Amino acid sequence: MLRNYLKTTLRAMRRHVGYASLNIIGLALGLTATLFVVLWVQDELGFDRDFDRVDSIYRVMRHADHGPENISTTPSITAKLDEVLVRDYPEIELGALQTWEQDLAFSRGNITYRDRGVHAGPDYFRIFSHSFLAGDPSTALGEPESVVLTEAMVRRYFPDAFARAGESHDARTAAARTLLGETIRLDDRVDLTITGVIEDVSANRSTRFDFAIAMEEFSRRNDWMDNWNNNGARMFVTLVDGADYRAVSAKIEGVIKAHSEGAISDVFLQPYRDVYLKSKFENGVLVGGRIDYVRLFALVGVFILLIAAINFTNLATARSAQRGLESGIRRVFGDSRLGLAVRFLVESMVTALIALCIATLVVWLLLPAFNELTGKSIALRFADGSVWLQFLAVTLVLGFCAGAYPALYLSGANLIATIRGGSQGVVNTRGNVAAGSLRKGLVVFQFAVSIVLITSTITVYRQLGYIQERNLGLDRENVFYAELEGRAFDQFDAFRARLLEAPGIVGVSQASETPIDVNISTGGAHWDGKREDDRTAYYVVSTGYDFVETMDMEMADGRTFSTAFGSDSANVLINEAAARAMEMEPPIGQRISLWDREGVIAGVVKDFHMRSMHEEIQPLIFRLDPAQSSYVFVRAAAGQVAPALDAFEAAFREFSPSYPFDYTFLDADFDAAYRSESIIARLASFFAGFAIVVACLGLFGLAAFTAERRAKEIGIRKVLGSSVMQVVALLSSDFIRLVGLGFVLGSPLAYLLMRNWLSEFAYHADLPPGLFVVAGLVMLTVALGAVGYQSVRAALANPVEAIRAE
Repeated sequence: MLRNYLKTTLRAMRRHVGYASLNIIGLALGLTATLFVVLWVQDELGFDRDFDRVDSIYRVMRHADHGPENISTTPSITAKLDEVLVRDYPEIELGALQTWEQDLAFSRGNITYRDRGVHAGPDYFRIFSHSFLAGDPSTALGEPESVVLTEAMVRRYFPDAFARAGESHDARTAAARTLLGETIRLDDRVDLTITGVIEDVSANRSTRFDFAIAMEEFSRRNDWMDNWNNNGARMFVTLVDGADYRAVSAKIEGVIKAHSEGAISDVFLQPYRDVYLKSKFENGVLVGGRIDYVRLFALVGVFILLIAAINFTNLATARSAQRGLESGIRRVFGDSRLGLAVRFLVESMVTALIALCIATLVVWLLLPAFNELTGKSIALRFADGSVWLQFLAVTLVLGFCAGAYPALYLSGANLIATIRGGSQGVVNTRGNVAAGSLRKGLVVFQFAVSIVLITSTITVYRQLGYIQERNLGLDRENVFYAELEGRAFDQFDAFRARLLEAPGIVGVSQASETPIDVNISTGGAHWDGKREDDRTAYYVVSTGYDFVETMDMEMADGRTFSTAFGSDSANVLINEAAARAMEMEPPIGQRISLWDREGVIAGVVKDFHMRSMHEEIQPLIFRLDPAQSSYVFVRAAAGQVAPALDAFEAAFREFSPSYPFDYTFLDADFDAAYRSESIIARLASFFAGFAIVVACLGLFGLAAFTAERRAKEIGIRKVLGSSVMQVVALLSSDFIRLVGLGFVLGSPLAYLLMRNWLSEFAYHADLPPGLFVVAGLVMLTVALGAVGYQSVRAALANPVEAIRAE
């Protein structure tokens, strides 16, 4: 029986190859887009899930109360917590400090590279499980000058050790063990002993590194860590089995205030499994993070699948009206109502399965391009049966739903009326009206969703354009920077003079951070008249001379740092936001103390974007402190970047020959800061394109069905004198009205969604009415293209043949 159903299904596809192709292609495209969404969402949800006892790992977070409605939340905590949390709170089993990720220079003989990694506490690898090829996780970071390296880093510095090893795990383990006790030089100042070798950190972990150095090596070089009021470290803990992290959070909340009089910070625990996806806090409240994008694109995937399913259902119900004669004859020859219904259901489900096979092949072929688009390393795991069973189930359900209406509609039709209806399939007026209303409603839904996707895509790209074109308050073009190391740091004045002699270089200075990503802040600024309840945090950048000039910032008042003023070693510059926060009038010449160094405000720099445009411009202080300024910034003349880089490399290799030459362009950092938004824009356009194509395929099929069904009417109209344009307008008008209704329903939803998304940026593009008009015109143009072809084709057909055929 099933074999017979399959044969008749294939025959029906061959007989109506155009409709079958549209059905299969439309559903395959929808399933393709949905598969990509599922793979992306699974990858996002899979971050940081593969640690042993991940549900027991927590990140220590800090709320800092800067005043009413101004609570900042950060993972930056005082390193002093490492001394008390495990000792004083029995619910906390293990604790380990970690620094932010750093790019450090390593060397071994003539081999030198810059690698990215962290300093971490002794229990770090007891908290975070990594695959050790050699070494003991519990003791690997126990000594002050110990280091754990990844396999990839070891292969760079000890190529001979692995050259003789095979690719098997045992061979790699044996090679790694030979390296225990070997040394590698850090920053040309200290030799570190290799105490562990781990497999490369997987791509689905939010903290990825090439090395982990014992925290003690970092803390003994940074006195600020031995202070309850200085923050900058990160800390992770595990809780004993059965401990409630909320109760533990409540117990440790006031630990900083208990050890530091006047402190404004409270601490709490955040589940580590939430760190990657849920790290956006507003005024001390968790409001989301990347999880918002995950939910958004999961919803987009559902919508695209719905659009494809709607096409599938629409074309199935449309064709069912043309198959009345076939169903009537089958009933005459003995097919039962159930058998006829099963026949149509099998046909629909086979079509869906073919679409799933095509979608899987397309995903497999396009996955490398999708990974490049999203910056991921997703693999299509055919062995993961759960995913494929889910998609098979979804596909079969779609096939069943698409075939259910025709099956019930035709199998339950009046036999005599069906046969009399012939090829026109007029079963009953009520049934045809119901089918037509269903199709129209589904088409309106399709185009409403398409309008939302088009509008969203345009809005995201407009915001990216706004970010790129907005005046930052400094000129990021033609500026590159590098770490100051060796004699380049110790003899910076000579290094700077050498650079300024080179053609193409017009500015050189130094600073502790890049001006577009400032992270160090303090509440330790004091001045006469400061209110007792003023807990404003001020961001701080340590600089050398000419930093404002090199960055092409503008002064609002006063002057910049100058060698002509010896007192500038204690003086500061502030931005306009700081001047407003300090409520000084005028601020120039006012005395101010920062970190126990007292001077005056020498100048006010015009506000510039020193952090993401998601945030308001914050109060900032520049202090003249070359000893803390570990980056050199170089401005090249327009069109002279190449010779400036050549000159910089020559000077760097002269002053710091033992360090790897490396540099970064400031505008590259700026682009990287909005990498998530760029990926979202590309994904939005990718999926919007899928949705539009799928919707228009359905519209194309419905237009062909309408033209075929009204062929006799069109022939008679042409015989009676109707022009081609009149016939085209007749066939197109209904579809254009449906698109218009979709626009009316979709535009308000698109406005609400995009207004909410833009509100996440402190500085954003507007949302003009013309944007929705453009989206509507795009959809209308595409729809006209899909409908117009069939309409013109029907209008140009020979009316005699259409009338004779009836």
